[in-house]
Amino acid sequence: MHRKRMSAALAVAAMALLTQSAMAGNPFSKSTSTEGGNETWDSDQIDIENVSQTGAGVYVAVLDTGLVANWKDYFPDARVAQELGTGFEQNVDMTLAKNGCELTLDPTGPVRQTTFVGSRTSSHGTHTSSTIIGYNYYSNTDAVQGFPLPAIQVRGIAPNATLIPVKVLADYQIPARHQCTEIPAAERAAQAINFGTDGMVAAGIDYVTSLAQGKLAGSRIVINMSLGDTVKANVIEDAIDRAIAAGDASRIGSEPLNLFWFAHHLVLMAALTRLPAIPCLSYGNADDLERQLCQFILRGIGLNEAAITSHLDRALSSIPAPSVAAESA
Repeated sequence: MHRKRMSAALAVAAMALLTQSAMAGNPFSKSTSTEGGNETWDSDQIDIENVSQTGAGVYVAVLDTGLVANWKDYFPDARVAQELGTGFEQNVDMTLAKNGCELTLDPTGPVRQTTFVGSRTSSHGTHTSSTIIGYNYYSNTDAVQGFPLPAIQVRGIAPNATLIPVKVLADYQIPARHQCTEIPAAERAAQAINFGTDGMVAAGIDYVTSLAQGKLAGSRIVINMSLGDTVKANVIEDAIDRAIAAGDASRIGSEPLNLFWFAHHLVLMAALTRLPAIPCLSYGNADDLERQLCQFILRGIGLNEAAITSHLDRALSSIPAPSVAAESA
């Protein structure tokens, strides 16, 4: 028994030495920013080399799945305000209908505060954060095993911004639905998924508002919520109203979702003007592509579906337009 303990201790010590050796060769261990890192395609699309702002002095609160437990392997420690990071969770009752398919989700109990360390079912918050402040890639395991993979640093869009990780999405277990023939057999077993309740998201917004009124009063703070839902949640609307009442947010109009989609389409329209000269995709039917591109651009300038359909059905039926497949490629 004593010999087994000694063997285990030696193994742990050996691994620690190997890890220290690997870390010693990590060129990013003392990095405080990705500003000098490699620029990727998305950075090139916004001509990042011509942008002087780096996000310095700005806090970005990312309301998402939190960060992976080993986030320090990817992000400069100086760019994450871990002392301000937090998370919110809430119990959810799940009731399976008699048909064995429909699932009712009912949040129960209070929202409780927890850590910002992310879930095991999704690393979306880490991915979103990497777009903002960039990331380092250096695998200790690869280094220990002798793989000649170079360390890589990728520049963020705002490499000197300070991240505040706020976890508002968590892990939940969906019960098995073995009797449900409406879904593929492979999806009928119990499975872990990641989502957040309206209360969790609202708590995240309220938390950032409290920072703006307290510890970070006078600082510039941005909330990033790469989240989605199909219905409007009053509790989230109320949280936004509280931020507005506190002077930490301002409304952008009666339909903020319209502005979001307009910005979304505008960015993608800019990307369309920079497609590579050599096609990297097979576009299929040129007429379908032409109509889809027209719909895309018309949505971007604010037309609704009825107006777009009316315009395209009239214009494309009366005026034969040249194919745009080759140009778009």
